[in-house]
Amino acid sequence: MNFSLATIVSSGYDSSIAILGEFKEITFNNSFIKKPKHLVTHHILTSGPPVSAKVRRLATEKFKLAKKELEFMLGREICRPSNSLWASPLHLVWKKTGDWIPCGDYRALNAITQPGIPFLTCITFLIIYMDTLYFQLSI
Repeated sequence: MNFSLATIVSSGYDSSIAILGEFKEITFNNSFIKKPKHLVTHHILTSGPPVSAKVRRLATEKFKLAKKELEFMLGREICRPSNSLWASPLHLVWKKTGDWIPCGDYRALNAITQPGIPFLTCITFLIIYMDTLYFQLSI
């Protein structure tokens, strides 16, 4: 499937694109504002004790990339240091653009997460790639 902007517009989602264009401050990269300009929050309900995973070493090159990304996010207060008992391993995934993107392995967390009502019910928001949207949702 092709989910390019042109495809979405030609598929009848042009009104959604227009709405997203009106609210660029919440849908596109703004040099990462400290607080999102919306009141959407999400809480993950779990059962049982906290889960964590063993620390695994990254290859030297991947470690440098992960450290750079972490420093970027810490510097913009996207994330913060934590002493939480909850811990998930970091992976770096190769993108077609030639970049690495960090992502977490949340399989252990997903196994104990209680199902709830999905907060993103509109398919338009699921198929449009908004630059680093996950930084804008408070958890």
